[in-house]
Amino acid sequence: MAARKCPICLKAVPVGYVVAYSDGMDCAGCGQRLEVSLGSRYLASLAGIAAGVLVWRQSDPAHGMLGFATAVLYTFLACSAVAPVVLMLIADLRVKEEEAAALVPVAAHGHGGARH
Repeated sequence: MAARKCPICLKAVPVGYVVAYSDGMDCAGCGQRLEVSLGSRYLASLAGIAAGVLVWRQSDPAHGMLGFATAVLYTFLACSAVAPVVLMLIADLRVKEEEAAALVPVAAHGHGGARH
């Protein structure tokens, strides 16, 4: 299956939706609730972390008093830029499973604990 295609109707999902709503989006073709698979998320995160490590190793923290802060900043920016781009390229969509409704106990009328 190609990246960013609905597994039901095979309609392509826009790149922006894949990155912004990776935990849940509606397909424009069939209306099915979709999400990005965990494998795609893990690979994108791993690529971002690898880019951050490469930038960290290449940065020189010896520039002034706050040299270490620039290394951290560059690492953060590299990870923040690479992970979404990789997710745009390799995102595999799957049908999102239904979530169980939250069970909240409902208090009976007149037995709330407040006295009149």
